[in-house]
Amino acid sequence: MWASDDCLRDSAGILLRVPAGGTARYTLEWDREPSAPECATPSDRSVKAGTYLVEAEADGLKTAKTSFVLAKD
Repeated sequence: MWASDDCLRDSAGILLRVPAGGTARYTLEWDREPSAPECATPSDRSVKAGTYLVEAEADGLKTAKTSFVLAKD
């Protein structure tokens, strides 16, 4: 539905300092609009209520996965 690298506004990236054996948290606000690679127009213009999977990737680390629920507006 959405990827942070589909249409980058700021290529600086996000830097987080994580202590050894620790964790880091980053909160992202999403307007529920789907994205498409290279800023193309997505085929579906609305994201429906439901359960979605989030994946976070960082060089040198395992991919983190979790789910979240979008309720009806």
